[in-house]
Amino acid sequence: MTFPCPEDHAVADARSVVSVYLGRNNVLLTLQRRELMAKESSSCTAQIGETAGFVWHALEKGGPMTFAQLAKNVGAPRDVVMQAIGWLAREGKIEVEETGRTRVVSLR
Repeated sequence: MTFPCPEDHAVADARSVVSVYLGRNNVLLTLQRRELMAKESSSCTAQIGETAGFVWHALEKGGPMTFAQLAKNVGAPRDVVMQAIGWLAREGKIEVEETGRTRVVSLR
């Protein structure tokens, strides 16, 4: 769905229409916001990858650990550590063993 822009007779998509009617500067801010979101997404991926490296080194140095031990040892937020574990598991670099309610992570 498109809407005419009253200021410069250009066409804007529905996501930026509010910004279009607020003025040209806000349209630029909307575009910058989209670029920032893309950068945040790539920096998030970089953070997970970096944390995966820390997890791998922690396991290499300390041997098998539980999720909680890894999060404490690495010093990163638990959700980022979990994503890093998923990253390493997807690459086939770690094993996760379930023992009752506990999961232990080790290098392959």
